[in-house]
Amino acid sequence: MRLSILLLFLFNINFAQDLEIKIPDDFKEFPLSDRELGSYKKIKICYDIINHSNEYYKIIIDSTGFSNVENEAVDELYLGLADFRIYENGILKNKQTGNLPYTRGTRKYPFPTNKELLQFKKKNELNFKDIYDIRIFHEISKRIITLAPKETRSFCLDITLPFYNSPADDGATLYFEVENDKRYDYQIHLNIPKQMIHRFSSIIGGSKKYKIFTGEIVSNKVPFILKR
Repeated sequence: MRLSILLLFLFNINFAQDLEIKIPDDFKEFPLSDRELGSYKKIKICYDIINHSNEYYKIIIDSTGFSNVENEAVDELYLGLADFRIYENGILKNKQTGNLPYTRGTRKYPFPTNKELLQFKKKNELNFKDIYDIRIFHEISKRIITLAPKETRSFCLDITLPFYNSPADDGATLYFEVENDKRYDYQIHLNIPKQMIHRFSSIIGGSKKYKIFTGEIVSNKVPFILKR
């Protein structure tokens, strides 16, 4: 039975060229081509995930924050956490981290207790002995969303440029080396590696109805200027 479910799951995996991440360009508060974002002030970053196809999709997305990894790297525990990118003259800016004079972020939901993880293991018939492996599956299970044909799902979260907090590393503070009154572009990038998805087939659930998103989606670039 499990073998047939797995085969069905693998058959329905799709590289998801049908899906798009788009940063809306019709914000009333940003009527200009260059959005003026307050430096060291809380700003709202919104984006849409759009299903252009006639297919039903499942996709892993963590909308609690952005990744702290570089470029296309993906950590299993933070699968579905999109990468927030800043470009200067078309060149990708690296993120920095360290002991900074800035408040560390906090998770929007607490880590599960060992008791909760063991209950989750039993319910989902997982064979892992390592509690860390169970935690990974538990985290992934909360990030699965569905997209009906032609459906759009919208997400918004607050960041404070040049800093932003990541749910990874227990809410570590990261920052970009960006200056006030200079033009930059920001972009959102999501990478769901196909080889990584196979491991989570038992909790994602394969079916004839849903295709599973794997691959990369890169949003449009949005120009902005930091202002004090």
